[in-house]
Amino acid sequence: MLYTSRPGFGMAEQEIATDAPESKTEDSSQYEYDLFISCHVKQLPWIIEVLLPALENPPLSLKVYVFERNSLPGEVIADALTTAAHTSRKSILVFTEDYLEGEWNQFEANMAQATSPGSNTRCIPLKLHPCEIPDRFQSYHPLDCTSPIMRRFFWFKLLKALDCGVDHHAHLLQMKYPFRTPSH
Repeated sequence: MLYTSRPGFGMAEQEIATDAPESKTEDSSQYEYDLFISCHVKQLPWIIEVLLPALENPPLSLKVYVFERNSLPGEVIADALTTAAHTSRKSILVFTEDYLEGEWNQFEANMAQATSPGSNTRCIPLKLHPCEIPDRFQSYHPLDCTSPIMRRFFWFKLLKALDCGVDHHAHLLQMKYPFRTPSH
């Protein structure tokens, strides 16, 4: 199966490996995307330079939706975000102070949370900078990137939460993309 990312974003056609990791708990064929990433525009450089290459390139080859890259001019924003959240196997909410102040970010967070009522397995809060995660997300265990000790486990915990092979891939990603906290 082939897919092409949006033109102008530096990625070419890629073949999705038939042995790519699949969800252990659900049928991933029912989803258009493996992952929906909700972040504030200030975190886009980190998302584009670190997170997307690690997740979209082999060996993981995940299909990831990021609004700023995947939405089309003329689309109704609310419709695009709702569709993306509901057609993604998992969602990552990148919490920062800027994210918490953004109205569209709050909408995205609500859509991601609504995709997994009664279950927190589809919604992954990622605390990128020190901030107070809203009460409605307190029952979700966050991927905390605010302390150096917790950043050591970043790739392992993220890949485990995404139901990807963890041991070997996490070690490779840690070497290739050592976690550095992006500037505020």
